[in-house]
Amino acid sequence: MKLYKFKISGKTSVFKRSDQNGSNTYSYTFMTQQSLKGILGAIIGLKGYDNSGLSPLIMDQSLEFNEVFKDLKISIVPVFNEDNFMYYYNTRTNATGLANKKDGKVGVSLLLREQWIVNVEYMVYLDVSLIEETYREKLEHNLKNEEAEFVPYLGRREHFAKVYDFELVDGIKEEEKSFVCISTLPRADVNGVEQISKDSDDIIAFSEISPSSITSDFYHTFKEFVYTNQKVELNETDVEGQYYRLNEGTLCLY
Repeated sequence: MKLYKFKISGKTSVFKRSDQNGSNTYSYTFMTQQSLKGILGAIIGLKGYDNSGLSPLIMDQSLEFNEVFKDLKISIVPVFNEDNFMYYYNTRTNATGLANKKDGKVGVSLLLREQWIVNVEYMVYLDVSLIEETYREKLEHNLKNEEAEFVPYLGRREHFAKVYDFELVDGIKEEEKSFVCISTLPRADVNGVEQISKDSDDIIAFSEISPSSITSDFYHTFKEFVYTNQKVELNETDVEGQYYRLNEGTLCLY
């Protein structure tokens, strides 16, 4: 199978957790699938949150990128080095007087403390076989030429995303049930994990519940995924992800 492969990186990112709305906000650690669909939509000029008609004066309130990429299969591979994916807390002040109320008084300045993820880098693989040909061709053209209709960002406008190094790669269906998966994968697929590192400091084992899609009435649907550099054992049945072997290793598209 032919897969799209490219890199996404940025100095900072903030994928705000959707279950929080206060003066202290936290970010999902890894880029979410829903956020990646938004980045792809920006690259080919699809309607997103800022121009989706979320005004009562505009009748069309759809997210075009969500509809176009609803059948897209995604694989996200975090690229680690010594100083990336670090947590940073940014404090800023909203002094407009419109965002806070304290002791019955309106107009109090609001201190916002945000968790950012610093120096992020991902390798992304896409199965676009179910995407309409017009969108597929435009996506390939823009990725190949490092062009975008709108500026792609990592969660919010000030967190710019660099999208580069596009290529087409061949994936062969993985027949084994036990292997090291270089990407994130659905937690429900995993039956067990076998430790292969002798030094415990080398072990990475991480899980998170994050948005994978959004409904037509703007409710997120969530999925638990895991990421580990140890060997995983898949369930014998009811496996959601599609597993392919590449030169880099085995990855999961879901």
